Amino acid sequence: MPEFQARITVAGLPIRDTARWEPFRDALEREHANLGPTLSWRTGVLVVALAADCDDQAEAAAVMTGAVTDSLRAAGLGALYPAVIELEPVD
Repeated sequence: MPEFQARITVAGLPIRDTARWEPFRDALEREHANLGPTLSWRTGVLVVALAADCDDQAEAAAVMTGAVTDSLRAAGLGALYPAVIELEPVD
């Protein structure tokens, strides 16, 4: 099964507002640690990096964006959503 990496952008979580993004990070790590999530900021926008073994790109996109949206909801941030998805196969 091929491996895919994704960088998923979530607007609306500023780096200085730790009270909002830390619960999101905690939920993501607790529920989806198998995807190896890491967070970074690119020009003031949160970027979540993930990786997963999936049959194809459509499944990879569904799995990884689902992990992000589930974690946003778990952190009480259901008004936010993945805005940009960059997906690529791992060689």
